Amino acid sequence: MEDCNMHSAASILASVKEQEARFERLTRALEQERRHVALQLERAQQPSMGSGGVGSGQPLPMAWQQLVLQEQSPGSQASLATMPEAPEVLEETVTVEEDPGTPTSHVSIVTSEDGTTRRTETKVTKTVKTVTTRTVRQVPVGPDGLPLLDGGPPLGPFADGPLDRHFLLRGGG
Repeated sequence: MEDCNMHSAASILASVKEQEARFERLTRALEQERRHVALQLERAQQPSMGSGGVGSGQPLPMAWQQLVLQEQSPGSQASLATMPEAPEVLEETVTVEEDPGTPTSHVSIVTSEDGTTRRTETKVTKTVKTVTTRTVRQVPVGPDGLPLLDGGPPLGPFADGPLDRHFLLRGGG
């Protein structure tokens, strides 16, 4: 019996040591990823790159700057920066047109049994046009962080039972 308890304790100890080693590897990988992202942010802030966008030397958007500052300040690792409020309505239209340049042509010559020859030339012109339009409307958020959809219930017309905002805040349980 005592031998069984020793074996069980040794097994538990080995399992704990394995979990500690796994945790250590994950911690190192997470730290390496954090350094990699910090390096990318430093490169994005350097003025020697090109023009516009990430890596261009342009200042980072305010939300990113706040997030980086909060991450670097001691004792605030659990807090996140607040994103600036989006405009009420954002409309974005993207149009892509592709002109193939010169049309492709296919020439065929057919000679019939009586000796007449018929020449046919077919030209194929292809133009591709893609238009994507996206409209984004900001949804007002209540003081509890849940969306207020046009003054109605948070889940729209489907919330007709005893479901309330407190239930949603607790994560449904």
